[in-house]
Amino acid sequence: MPSPIKIVHVMEAVIGGTQRHLLDLALGLSPNRFEQHLVVSLERSPQFAEHILDLEARGVSIDVLPMQRAIAPLADHQALIKLVQILKELHPDIVHGHSAKGGFLARLAAARAGIPHTIYTPHIFPFQMRISLLRRWLYLALERYAASLTDFIIAVSNSERQAAIRAGLTPRTEVVLIANGIDAAKYGRLPNHTRQRVRRDLGVTDNTVLIGAVGDLRPQKGYDILLKATALLAESGRTVRVVIAGEGSLRHRLERMIASLGLSKTVELLGECPDVPRLLGALDLFVMPSLYEGCPYALVEAMAAGVPVVATAVPGIIDIIEAGETGSLATPSVPASIAEQLANALDDYEKSQEMAARARRVVEDQYDRERMLNQTAQLYQRCGAGA
Repeated sequence: MPSPIKIVHVMEAVIGGTQRHLLDLALGLSPNRFEQHLVVSLERSPQFAEHILDLEARGVSIDVLPMQRAIAPLADHQALIKLVQILKELHPDIVHGHSAKGGFLARLAAARAGIPHTIYTPHIFPFQMRISLLRRWLYLALERYAASLTDFIIAVSNSERQAAIRAGLTPRTEVVLIANGIDAAKYGRLPNHTRQRVRRDLGVTDNTVLIGAVGDLRPQKGYDILLKATALLAESGRTVRVVIAGEGSLRHRLERMIASLGLSKTVELLGECPDVPRLLGALDLFVMPSLYEGCPYALVEAMAAGVPVVATAVPGIIDIIEAGETGSLATPSVPASIAEQLANALDDYEKSQEMAARARRVVEDQYDRERMLNQTAQLYQRCGAGA
């Protein structure tokens, strides 16, 4: 039997969907075929430490390396030096960098350590985010340089793949589309008695529409826009309840907004949700008001749960939702548009449920976790065969 291909994953942003993606790879790929090592930062997510013992028990070794999200020349240089040392000691076949900071440091360190192959998954390029023109130019320049050190870029959506091509990242590297995947069997409509119990626990009456969102409380997710849209719905006389599952840096700001908009009895921040499938199964509508996305797990999970979806028409979401067929799309950053799409989805709820049924089939066909793992494994073997 050939030796396992040795892979080192490097990630600064062990939060949200990027963390989920990393754990899926680390725990889902066969240890007989792949020897995996993680280099992660806990600066933004100290809670990731809870996963370390489980990962190590499953044969995945880990180095904790402080990395900062923002560009910080001194700290970045120190992280780079340490990462080069780690790679020289491990001498992997492949270095796989994830997200902007981890991806850049991983590829630079791999080049200095003489590692033969590098892969990069941006999970959305930094130049696709809502940033100033100067920052966009800087990030684009850095991504172009790092692309020259990269064998493959894994795009999690076609929008991301097209962004790489437009940005000129492809002359020296190949962009491969591998969408995120989930186990759809874990999601679905709850038995009616369970659904009613969950709704009662949330304080939702029978004649109240329950709208939910799942995701970290950070600017990207657009929850401030959702709150304004909810206020518009309330002004129109609709009885709705909105719950947001997730935690993050914007909690206090959102709490103040909820109070100032008079939504204290309408909107609840649930914090971290230990059972997302159960929550999704109790919803009447799922909403994702994001400003930008890569390939959002929460959206795919809601579709798998058979919940009608209203989301914003941004790259990463438009790759998953076909407006009028598998969900409803609103103009990003426009509360009135989100409120209108939510109202329309409720007014023709039979059509919304038909779209939700089609959406679940899309997830089963295109966003399966095993498919994602198999495609990634094939790419690793393609690299390893040339080591």
